[in-house]
Amino acid sequence: RVYGPTDYAFHHGSAVFLVLDNVVYEGPKEDGSAGGYHAAFSEDQLAFIRNVVAHSDAALVVVTMHIPLD
Repeated sequence: RVYGPTDYAFHHGSAVFLVLDNVVYEGPKEDGSAGGYHAAFSEDQLAFIRNVVAHSDAALVVVTMHIPLD
C-alpha cells in the first residue's frame, strides 16, 4: 500500500520477472500469540501469472517470492 503492489511483473531484455507475495497469514492463535503462516498463491495471483506469460514473448521467466516452493 505504501510502496506499490505486492504482485507485479516487468520485462528486462528477453526475460520477464514475476514478483509475487505468497505469504498467507493464518491469523492469531487462540491464546492471543502471533499466528503462523504458509506459502500459497490465490486464484487472482494464478490468473495474473497466466495473463503475463500468455502475453509475453520472453525467452525466460524468472519468478521471485518470499517463501520457496517445496
